[in-house]
Amino acid sequence: MSRLAHVPAYRVKVTLRDVKPPVWRRLVLPGFWHLGKVHAAVQASMGWSGGPLHEFSSGGQRWGQPDPGWDFGEGVLREERTRLHEVVHAAGDQLAYTYDFGDDWRHVLVVEELLAPQRSATCCQAKVPAHPTTAAARGAIRTSCRRLTTRRTQSTPSFSSGSGGPSTPKTSTSPPLTRP
Repeated sequence: MSRLAHVPAYRVKVTLRDVKPPVWRRLVLPGFWHLGKVHAAVQASMGWSGGPLHEFSSGGQRWGQPDPGWDFGEGVLREERTRLHEVVHAAGDQLAYTYDFGDDWRHVLVVEELLAPQRSATCCQAKVPAHPTTAAARGAIRTSCRRLTTRRTQSTPSFSSGSGGPSTPKTSTSPPLTRP
């Protein structure tokens, strides 16, 4: 049995900061996942493509994909070398996440509860809308309680329904996302 088999899962609330109306996701994430997978899970839960640069930070430490083309790359540790359970430990712990350095979409991940170990991630609740990068993204985030699955050959988690079939997004009209 792997030494990581007993690492707890975390129920976290991911909140996009400085936007109106409020945008958040409640995810259950395996604690043994490296931060690159956490990034992919947040991206999938928001319906985003994952293209722009991103970074996690906590306690003065930064994790991401260092890019020598950006001045921000200095001092950034490789996210695939750090696991979630090495960064957060208890309910109330926080991890900052910035996506797309051009638009500077800032999030906070707050640990709400430690759970029994799990191998996959789940999006339990969602408050829409999310960052509307594409019409497909706006439609993709309109469901909740969909399962994130990751194949070994696929680096980005994707959603499916709990029954194993594809999820059908609920349709609704959402007000535009604005910064106050």
